[in-house]
Amino acid sequence: MKSFIIFFTVAIYCSYAGELTIVNQCTDPVTVVKTVPGGAQTTQCQLAVGESCSQNYTTGVMNFRHNYGSGHTIAEFSFGNSDGNDNYDLNVIEGFDIGMQIIPEDGGHVAECATANCTDAYHSSSDNHTYGVPSGSPFTLNLCQFDNVDSSSAVSAPAPTLTINNQCTDPVTVVKTVTGGAQTVQCQLAVGESCSQTYTTGVMNFRHNYGSGHTIAEFSFGNSNGNSNYDLNVIEGFDIGMQIIPEDGGHVAECATADCTDAYHSSSDNHTYGVPAGNPFTLNLCQFDAVSGTTTSA
Repeated sequence: MKSFIIFFTVAIYCSYAGELTIVNQCTDPVTVVKTVPGGAQTTQCQLAVGESCSQNYTTGVMNFRHNYGSGHTIAEFSFGNSDGNDNYDLNVIEGFDIGMQIIPEDGGHVAECATANCTDAYHSSSDNHTYGVPSGSPFTLNLCQFDNVDSSSAVSAPAPTLTINNQCTDPVTVVKTVTGGAQTVQCQLAVGESCSQTYTTGVMNFRHNYGSGHTIAEFSFGNSNGNSNYDLNVIEGFDIGMQIIPEDGGHVAECATADCTDAYHSSSDNHTYGVPAGNPFTLNLCQFDAVSGTTTSA
């Protein structure tokens, strides 16, 4: 395979080793071949019927197939990514030979491809079938026959807490806007006050007061890739500085002026960041806490 659907970027988190167990549930022996970026292929393990092999991975991009060369069903993994996730997918762009099932054992989407026309695998590079779970989650890759599990083995997504601090010199009315444009008051904060709420899922943004023309902090909780995403946005305008801190580690987004570099000024920018679902956030208004551009968990 000349190119991978999922890519590895240098991890800014301390990465945790995730164990991958490959189980031969076929009716014949299987030679499991690992391919890495650049195309080098090596034998991962040779499995008799019913046998399995396991290995731990902290970082790296790789895929697995039955035998050397192309024309095979492919299971792709990217371990230790900068967003705190391990990503995975199934790929039949080059061809289909055996069914594959990827189970994230600590919860997440169970990817399955039993036939050449399966719907949960890449048939072209424009598809979107990459999933993510927090780094260190163990995986099972079943070959040919599948375990009887739900399409999502996920436990209930952890609910992150968002704490908003008024560090301005005047009271602030924090307004929440949801998809569709409906606006409601999240909280009214005197100078130095804060408010907190937990969110399991949902897309929303927060600003000072109703209407447009404000600095906006945007959040998307409980995404299908196992992440909560966040960004700052000044496309509509700038009124107050904002700082988003993912408290368990991740990129600290800051916008102190109208020409800040870490916010969306147009829809073609790329300033969206992600952390594993459940990571608590702090949103500071006007004045910022003294933290590095990236926080790290203990």
